[in-house]
Amino acid sequence: MNEPAPDWLRSGRGNPPRLSWSFMADAPLVGVESAWEAGNVLAADETGGLYLLDHDGRIVTLTRRFHDVEMIAWCDTGTTAAAILGEDELCLLNGQMTEQWRVRLNDSILAIAIAPYGQHVAVSLANGENIIFDGHRSVVSRFTTVRPLTFLQFLVTEPILLGAAEYGLLCCHALDGSPIWNEKLWSNIGDLSATGDGGTIYLAGFTYGVQVFDADGTHYGSYVLEGTPNHVATSYQPQHLFVTTLEKHLYRLDANGDVRWTSQLPDDVCRIHCDPLDAGLVCGFASGRIMRLEWDEPDSAEQSVEPDH
Repeated sequence: MNEPAPDWLRSGRGNPPRLSWSFMADAPLVGVESAWEAGNVLAADETGGLYLLDHDGRIVTLTRRFHDVEMIAWCDTGTTAAAILGEDELCLLNGQMTEQWRVRLNDSILAIAIAPYGQHVAVSLANGENIIFDGHRSVVSRFTTVRPLTFLQFLVTEPILLGAAEYGLLCCHALDGSPIWNEKLWSNIGDLSATGDGGTIYLAGFTYGVQVFDADGTHYGSYVLEGTPNHVATSYQPQHLFVTTLEKHLYRLDANGDVRWTSQLPDDVCRIHCDPLDAGLVCGFASGRIMRLEWDEPDSAEQSVEPDH
């Protein structure tokens, strides 16, 4: 799991990270999730393997009982996981990767999210329906959006669910399904990441850069980077933001949008996760490689990227 830092870490511009650990799954990844509070990592590969890794990248649990995992979600406390099996089956697991229950839904599942303490699981369906379950498989709410949601995230501080469609919609709903706000989007979306209280919401807007919204869904700027952003990950407060691009660049930004470090990646990225408080990053590559990067020393801006108002 531990190995010398690859060349691409040292050849970037700005203050480079150190490689904390590296892990290789047995097959290409379909999902990587990091628990903000527990600090462990859950990953799934194309063969159905589920890997639970501790903070040092060591295997805690490995199971191959699920052969058709399409998506995973992992709660912040590291006690509950959810997986999408095939196109339309939701499965809840405990922290030891033991199945608790499963339910088959009436359409293809596009996205999944789990509440910070694992008490609720949300799924979005291809027909535009969204369902929130509690930990006992009971339906808490159902609601429909004008476009099917392809990205979901629960907030940490309030029982609120954020959602975004691939194009045209960013929305916020209460636990009972009632809408809090809806915002039209004018770009395609590759990823969504919000701070713990939802005060700052980042969308990877491809050719439109990283789109930035506030807690009311009001668009107030964008970060225009070299390349086409397709993944974003932020910390609990808007201190650090990580962005990857279709051109395989990785950027580390501070709260002002200043680029602290950037490098060319060796492979396509499956998922990235920023630590809640410091500048650590878990990066899952499509090939199956998972890396944790850490920054030990304060750094100075390598260049400035101002929001485009």
